[in-house]
Amino acid sequence: MRGLEVRDARSGRGIFALREFRSKQKLFIIKGKVYHWSKLFKIGGKIGDNAFRFGPEMYLSPEGEIGDFLNHSCSPNCGVRKTGSNLELFAITPIQIGQELVMDYSTIIGKDDIWKMKCNCGSKNCRKVVRNFFILPKELQEEYMALGIVPKYILNSTNS
Repeated sequence: MRGLEVRDARSGRGIFALREFRSKQKLFIIKGKVYHWSKLFKIGGKIGDNAFRFGPEMYLSPEGEIGDFLNHSCSPNCGVRKTGSNLELFAITPIQIGQELVMDYSTIIGKDDIWKMKCNCGSKNCRKVVRNFFILPKELQEEYMALGIVPKYILNSTNS
């Protein structure tokens, strides 16, 4: 990926900027294999844990692609938006050379998702546990929606 590299990070491996990026600038398209939730649930493991919600019932596994190394932070500098049939990662703040690209995983976890993880981001705003978008404080939900980093299918998810 041009201007980015994967290397050791606080949480395993991460994606780092080799050049500066502007706020709102597209960083890359998250590529991978798309699975129905029922198949992804059966596969589980690293593939299930690293998948991005891609629609109401579909998930995208970035296994083998750069998106597989995108780490979480409770103080993100990038986010995901769906454009057509692609998930794009874009900067929500200016990103400096050497800075790790990090997103808030909660922005792609719907109300009907059961996935959660212990957080190790090290941010002063760390919530200690990453869960679905609707668990976030209302002010943070509103901030993330204003930034355009919460896909519509997450906002429309329900407890079924």
